[in-house]
Amino acid sequence: MAQGALCGKPPPDSHNIDTKNSATASRLIKEALSAGVVRLSDPNAAPKMRRYVPRCA
Repeated sequence: MAQGALCGKPPPDSHNIDTKNSATASRLIKEALSAGVVRLSDPNAAPKMRRYVPRCA
């Protein structure tokens, strides 16, 4: 994970998102990206390998 990713918070996979809620999580991530709240830590990463960094980092 990139230095400063999530400003010291645990990685997203530690949030234990239930499979039935994965669509909601995806929508919230897309909204955060388009609002500029987070950005991709590696724009060239495959979709399943994407990590997000808050704008503050």
